[in-house]
Amino acid sequence: ANTPDYDKVRLQKVLDGKIKGEIYDLERETILKKYSEQPKLIKKLFGKEPTVVTDSKGNTWTALTDYQEASSNSAVRMYYCSNPTVGSGHTFTTTSTFSGLCVVAVSGARTATSPFDQQNGSTGGTSSNPQGPGSILPSVNGCLVVTGFYQATTGSAPVLPSGYTSVGTWPTATAFLGGVAYVIQTTATATNPGWGPGNVGATYATNIASFMPPAVAPTT
Repeated sequence: ANTPDYDKVRLQKVLDGKIKGEIYDLERETILKKYSEQPKLIKKLFGKEPTVVTDSKGNTWTALTDYQEASSNSAVRMYYCSNPTVGSGHTFTTTSTFSGLCVVAVSGARTATSPFDQQNGSTGGTSSNPQGPGSILPSVNGCLVVTGFYQATTGSAPVLPSGYTSVGTWPTATAFLGGVAYVIQTTATATNPGWGPGNVGATYATNIASFMPPAVAPTT
């Protein structure tokens, strides 16, 4: 029989897309269904229940890697939805507490296949200035590149990475601070955006992901 440690490692590799092959899609689908129906099992394996993002239009959101600093609640995760239903009164909800939720809406993104391209992220018990998620190199020209930053601590709003446009930043006097920013790359270039932490030295989590266009670059 498999041990809990084996299950934990196997599950994380499958969910992160690190296990490939003929059984990958079926195994990933099976595990996602099993564990989405039994969130307490994920809490048992990883020490926390998974965050779920929903919206008022009934769209399905695909989660990317959860980057969480081990000793605190500093964590970041991106979700994406290709060709969603949109309209007036569109609202979004997360099951996470003490969280910041930013939504980026773009036109001209890839819809025939998944737009997701690359991702990276980093966490740590002590943040420096600047603090980056790690580099990615988008696969094609015209990609939308999104980065997020979060600290489970008090402090000022983080300073945006150079060359990126703000989606939103938030300071707090009680629990957390963070921000989300983006850039549309005309030419695919390696990027590792350096955030200026709102509380230098405190725990942090930051991530980055790229999303591909069809034939033309997306617009916000």
